Amino acid sequence: MIILEIDVKNKKENVLLSRFEVTASITYEKGATPSNEQVQAALAKELKSDKDMLSIKKIKTHYSMPNATVSANLYMNKEDMQLLEPKPKKAKEGQPAEKKTEEVGQAKSDKPAKAESHKKE
Repeated sequence: MIILEIDVKNKKENVLLSRFEVTASITYEKGATPSNEQVQAALAKELKSDKDMLSIKKIKTHYSMPNATVSANLYMNKEDMQLLEPKPKKAKEGQPAEKKTEEVGQAKSDKPAKAESHKKE
């Protein structure tokens, strides 16, 4: 997916949390919405910052249009980013996602089959 244009609409400094809250509009090729990583790289390039300091909060697409609105946070230092940004679920639980899906599949197979409905005759 190729991002054609990025237009930064708003860049508000939040001194208390030592970050900039950024809202941008992106235009991309028709097809699937760009991934968070693609948007993160393109927005970091536009803002002339390190992509590791940028956290994408939301990509809101517009129905049947090849553009979207992006909300992101650009942190001033790595320590504040690690303190304020939520950790991915995989990192929180310490289990790979594959194991969880296997457990869910196994739990479904352990359930008894649905009882047949009784019809009045």
